Amino acid sequence: MQHTPQPTLIFTRERARALDKAAAEDLGIPSILLMEHAAFALADAALRLIREKNLTRIGIVCGPGNNGGDGLALARHLALHNIDPLIALASVPGQYKGDAATNLHIVEQMGLRILDPIVSMAPQAALEILHRDGRDHAYDRDPKDVLLIDALLGTGLDRPVKPPMDQAIRWMNALRARGATTLAADIPSGLDADTGLPIGEHVVRADITVTFAGMKQGFLEPQSRDYTGNVIVAGIGLPHEFMKKFALDWRYT
Repeated sequence: MQHTPQPTLIFTRERARALDKAAAEDLGIPSILLMEHAAFALADAALRLIREKNLTRIGIVCGPGNNGGDGLALARHLALHNIDPLIALASVPGQYKGDAATNLHIVEQMGLRILDPIVSMAPQAALEILHRDGRDHAYDRDPKDVLLIDALLGTGLDRPVKPPMDQAIRWMNALRARGATTLAADIPSGLDADTGLPIGEHVVRADITVTFAGMKQGFLEPQSRDYTGNVIVAGIGLPHEFMKKFALDWRYT
């Protein structure tokens, strides 16, 4: 059977929200199932980076919303591949709700390492904790073997990042400046999904962005690549023709 290439869909912030809502209301797909598909896509990209760049220390920065839930679900999948990630919470556990709270509870029950919360720490102090894997106590090593996953803030962000979340972004960018590799979940935290520009002064600079369902409108702007790096579009288990009804546009790439 011949495979017909599907066009890449393009979503604004509001159309992405409408797609998620319709998936539950029209198709009956629970949001946590969409989160699981997102985590599978993130795991695929993360494992490929780990192999290609020989990355041995993995940190996942998780906000309290659905983007953070994607990161927490990713941690489960990495653990199944015998990878021991450090989960850095950007809020106190009580602020995690819904699907994110469900995944937080699961990783807690699995006994995965959780740093709580990261926003109170200076970049160097947090890096030293990332080094504490039971095998390495040389805290002065550079972070070229570190993979950071940005699962802090998603496409719903429409205002500048304020304290204490801005500290987590500064922490990630400081480690990347020293050689760490950064993978963003759906969108780099602090980037406007519609314009491709920073919403405020704090935005993650990623090497790779795994974006879900389709491209975000702002990613079509060349300046966005300074923050997204290479963009991978990943499906989240929804029929293409169904998603197409909510897309702003589509194109063959």
